Amino acid sequence: MSPLPILLLRAILALISVLATSHPLVGHSYLTASSSFIGNYDRTAARGEVEALLKWKASLKGQGLPLLSSWNATIPSSSWVGISCDSSRRIVSLNISGYDLYGTLRNFDFSSFPDLTTLVLANISMSGTIPSSIGNLSKLNHLDLSQNHLSGNIPPSIANIANLSYVSFFDNNLEGSLPREFGLLRSLRILYLGYNQLAGTIPSSIGNMSSLSELCLFHNELVGSIPDSLGKLGNLTNLSLYENKLSSHIPSAIGNLSKLNYLRLYENQLNGSIPREIGKLKSLTELGLSENKLSGQIPSTTGNLSKLELLYLYKNQLNGSIPREIGKLKSLIDLDLSENMLSGHIPSTIGNFSKLNVLHLFTNLFSGSIPREIGRLESLTDLDLSENKLSSHIPSTIGNLSKLNVLHLFTNLFSDSIPREIERMESLTDLDLSKNKLSGHIPSTIGNLSKLNVLHLFTNLFSGSIPREIGRLESLTDLALYDNKLSGHIPSTVGKLSKLNYLRLYKNQLNGSVPREIGKLESLTDLDLSENKLSGHIPSTIGNLSKLNVLHLFTNMFSGSIPREIGSLESLTDLDLSKNKLSGHIPSTIGNWSKLNVLHLFTNLLCGSIPREIGRLELLTNLDLFETKLSGHIPSTIGNLSKLEQLHLNQNQFSGSLPIEMNNLTQLTNLQLGYNNFIGNLPPDVC
Repeated sequence: MSPLPILLLRAILALISVLATSHPLVGHSYLTASSSFIGNYDRTAARGEVEALLKWKASLKGQGLPLLSSWNATIPSSSWVGISCDSSRRIVSLNISGYDLYGTLRNFDFSSFPDLTTLVLANISMSGTIPSSIGNLSKLNHLDLSQNHLSGNIPPSIANIANLSYVSFFDNNLEGSLPREFGLLRSLRILYLGYNQLAGTIPSSIGNMSSLSELCLFHNELVGSIPDSLGKLGNLTNLSLYENKLSSHIPSAIGNLSKLNYLRLYENQLNGSIPREIGKLKSLTELGLSENKLSGQIPSTTGNLSKLELLYLYKNQLNGSIPREIGKLKSLIDLDLSENMLSGHIPSTIGNFSKLNVLHLFTNLFSGSIPREIGRLESLTDLDLSENKLSSHIPSTIGNLSKLNVLHLFTNLFSDSIPREIERMESLTDLDLSKNKLSGHIPSTIGNLSKLNVLHLFTNLFSGSIPREIGRLESLTDLALYDNKLSGHIPSTVGKLSKLNYLRLYKNQLNGSVPREIGKLESLTDLDLSENKLSGHIPSTIGNLSKLNVLHLFTNMFSGSIPREIGSLESLTDLDLSKNKLSGHIPSTIGNWSKLNVLHLFTNLLCGSIPREIGRLELLTNLDLFETKLSGHIPSTIGNLSKLEQLHLNQNQFSGSLPIEMNNLTQLTNLQLGYNNFIGNLPPDVC
């Protein structure tokens, strides 16, 4: 055939095609009715998916809706946000995690998506219950509805989805018990149900989920025992049942989980001993059994866990000694055995933990000395051996711990002096050696610890003076040297501690005057210099301490008048200047202390009357002015102190009648007025 007839034939066919597709009957109704298969996809089914998505979209709200603008009334495609389709244009994946949307699953027609393999509707504030029709998604293998506001029970119909390998309902408000039908999900590898309100017991059928590698049921209300059947989950790498109300023993069958990396059972009510079989978990990197009621000894088989990095057994009732075999755990990073009843010596094998960052053995019954081998833990950042019965001296090898931030040895029986080698611990931020029997001088080299925030040396037998070098600790926020035998002057260099919140030097033998430089401590909230032999005037610069809540200068030998500047301390809640030799009048500026609860000025040499401004201290609960040589009338403004519980005015030279306004002191439980020159009757409501 010649080229011309061929071209003419093609033109005629093209014209017929255009007419066919443009005619309203032929192009729409007729052609669609003739066959629902166009190309290689099912147009009717695809439109059903579109209609189901649009219906659900119409029920949603939130600022994320414009992101779903690609969802329109055409055939779905992978160009739609959050949608993936297969070659036949059927939706196989829906993932709109993290969009700013909210609504319910009630309007989501699960039956319209029979080919869906992935459904991720996480963190979009879905509320309401999970419909049982979710079980119709027979091809689903990945289901993530985490971080929503879903409530109610987990529908047992979910067990109909035989291909499921991943399920997460993490962080919702789901309640009720775990469906026994979960045991039918033989393909499930990962199950996250943490942070819900699930109750009841863990069904033993869960042991049939032979493919399971991660089982996370933490932070729920689960009760009862851990089923022995969990020992059948040979592929499990992560078992996290923490923060529930599980009780009874840890089953020995748990030793069968040879692939386990993480075993987290903490914050439950588990009791009995730790099973010896736990030593068979040679892949374990984290063992968390803390905050239970476990008793008995730490099994020596724990030493077999050569890959263990974190061992948390704190807050239990464990007893006996630490097994020497624990020294074989050379991968340990964190070891916390605190708050138990462990006893005996700290084993020298502890020096093998070359990677250890944290060692907490506090609140136990350990005795004997700290082994010298502790100096080999050169990666250690936090060492807490407090509240035990450890004795002897602090080993000099502790100075090798150059990375140490926290050293707590308080409430033990340590004696002798602080080792000079402590000066090498230049990373220290928190040093607490309080409540021991340490003696000797506070070493001047303590000034090298320039990063120190907290220094607690109280309740020891330290003598000598406070070293001037303490002024180099410019990061210090808390300095507590009270209850020792320190003497000499308070060094003026203390004024350099500009970040100090707490300065507690009480119950020593300090003498001399308070340095004026103390007024530079403008961050101070608590200043306690009581029960010393301090003398001279209270420095007026103390009025600069505008954040001060507590000022205790009692039981010293201060003389002179109370400085007017003390009235600038408008944050004061507790002021005690009692048992000194203070003289002069009570300054009228006391009326500025609007937050004051306690005012103790007793046993001084004050004179004059109580200023009327006392009536402005409306939060005062305790006013003690006895034995001060005050005179004159009691001001009527005292009736404003409606919260006053204790009022001591005895052993003074007050005169006149008691003001009738004292009837307003309805909270008084302790009133002492004796040894004065009052006349008349007591106000009737005070009696």
